[in-house]
Amino acid sequence: MMRAVLSSGSAGVVVADVPWPEPGHHQVLVRVSAAGVNPVDVDAGRTGPFDRVLGWEAAGVAEAVGEDVRGVRVGDAVMGWTYWFSSGRGCQAQYCVLDASEVSAAPRQVDAAQAATVPLNGSTAWQALLELGVQPGESLLVMGAAGSIGGFAIDLAVGKGCEVWGVAAARDADFVGARGAHFVDRADALRGGGALPSGGVDAVLATAPVDEAWQTAVRPDGRFLSTVGQTLPRTACGFLNAHPDAGQLGELAQVVDSGELRTRVAQRYPLADAVVAYADAAAPAVRGRLVLTP
Repeated sequence: MMRAVLSSGSAGVVVADVPWPEPGHHQVLVRVSAAGVNPVDVDAGRTGPFDRVLGWEAAGVAEAVGEDVRGVRVGDAVMGWTYWFSSGRGCQAQYCVLDASEVSAAPRQVDAAQAATVPLNGSTAWQALLELGVQPGESLLVMGAAGSIGGFAIDLAVGKGCEVWGVAAARDADFVGARGAHFVDRADALRGGGALPSGGVDAVLATAPVDEAWQTAVRPDGRFLSTVGQTLPRTACGFLNAHPDAGQLGELAQVVDSGELRTRVAQRYPLADAVVAYADAAAPAVRGRLVLTP
């Protein structure tokens, strides 16, 4: 048996003993060194499905590798993420199983806790920019710029040569500016942080719910993409449902190692303190990712 974090309804989460996972031919058994705690984990802990191992993302060491897996060997440092609510095999445990398509080599220049913050939110930011089709020299407005997805999106877009504006609370102005973006004060709407390009930006990425008024920030022929499932009345508004991709995870690891993608670990907790970590993760003031270390 191993220790794992389980969803438990009104109580949120519990740490309990569960059977060790067994990897299939196309899977990797990971000895978890660190697992991220995301806001979606907090919601799932309360609303279910219940008695499932929680956790979307982790970093650790490949303990066993299925015979059909290529590119990962026993002993490799790896990171990955999975749709735990459909597979029932989350990452917040001493061991987790990931499909070969969900796992890649971990970054070499950061520790496991930092690497564990990359797979879910880094993949979402990466795929959002691909979906928006942003090109070097284009302008991008990121809503929720101080969040994990928003911060990664700024890093990646600036690295591509885009001019980026980041919308966040006033206290996050330094964070947004340090990442190479123009700060826009959320409370002051479009009047804060300097003027946007005349006629609007080429693309908007909404990683937080937005008011319809923000649609005026994008050019009439521009692109508007949401990662939060929000419907807005414009033809060019899309919704991104990110998916694990081993190739993209490998590229993200390289971008982390280059220093272009910067991780933020707000606090680390032993797995036994998962209840405390989940309570802290529910606080709106959290900046950076909380991480469990089994």
